[in-house]
Amino acid sequence: MLLKSGRPAVAVDTLSFTTGSLPDWIPAADALGNDTTAGLVVLSYPGGPVIVDNGGRVVWYKTAPDGLLNSFQAHANGAYTLLGATDVSRAYHVLDVLGREIGTLECVEFLIRFHDFLVLEGGDYWALCDEERVFDLTEFGGLSDAVVTGTVVQHISATGALLFEWKVLDHFDITDIPVSQLTGRQVNFSHGNGIDLTEDGDLILSFRSLNEITKVDTETGQVVWRFGGLRNQFTFVGDPKGSFQRQHGVRVAGPGIIQFLDNSETPPSRLVRFRLDEDALTATLIFAFADAPDILTPVGGSTQYYRSNGHGLVSFGRAGRVVETDASGNRAWELTGIDGLYVFRAQRIPSLYFPGAGGV
Repeated sequence: MLLKSGRPAVAVDTLSFTTGSLPDWIPAADALGNDTTAGLVVLSYPGGPVIVDNGGRVVWYKTAPDGLLNSFQAHANGAYTLLGATDVSRAYHVLDVLGREIGTLECVEFLIRFHDFLVLEGGDYWALCDEERVFDLTEFGGLSDAVVTGTVVQHISATGALLFEWKVLDHFDITDIPVSQLTGRQVNFSHGNGIDLTEDGDLILSFRSLNEITKVDTETGQVVWRFGGLRNQFTFVGDPKGSFQRQHGVRVAGPGIIQFLDNSETPPSRLVRFRLDEDALTATLIFAFADAPDILTPVGGSTQYYRSNGHGLVSFGRAGRVVETDASGNRAWELTGIDGLYVFRAQRIPSLYFPGAGGV
């Protein structure tokens, strides 16, 4: 037999293969919706990280030592990181595409927090850490030796050098949370759970205990503004609720725009996007997406902003709902068959081998 080139065809053996069954902790997922973005979706399941295609088919997974709760992310330098909620090492495990551990990343002199984590293209990273201080809280009905945990933000070079550090307990007052939360032996003051960078390199931080999102100048370390909570500086515009609570997954969604999951204290939890005017101190609601009126996830969840088309991805945490919206906040795609599964984080990537970071 000759090919069109005139060269003889070369006989090759046909390779056949089969794949094993999936472990029990991975549900049989499906998907709905056609107005989605190309790529794969990274999911943090309780049993470990899973990556699916747009039809819900599993293309990669790794059983994690922590079978209760895991945070798995893809980063701008092509690496993946994994941390289990009960991992006493408090170091993010760096994985290659085959799931092999190739290193660890941690805070300098503090324990790293189990939440958001950003590794940049050059290998330097931004981490949320925990600091403990002893406070006398008797004037608030608390103890004289209460242990208060505050969030520390660190920028660390690829070689482990500390480049920037910001401590919430140096900038906020202990009464920035309700006094009712100051009575225990352990006081979780800030519960930092989200971190992102603006286009000019400033920090956007989420503090769940404070019901607050904060902007910090990374050159001076000064607080630029405080949005939400007891020290809110903004007037809500166009949001009938007029507040948010217990938020997760804050992401920059364009100049002056942020989005996050408003977990809320009453249903429904919402994916919200706000335009913040730093001069007028107004926060204008661009859209609010609720998967259903009764969907509530008091903890967990994440969001992602797609730079290519303005779409957003949201995981509703314990509710087991992962949905992509279009730029106007309409449902574009959703993962089905995972209701009630605690999906701590969801993130779209363009490829297993070149996963990229926040947007696609």
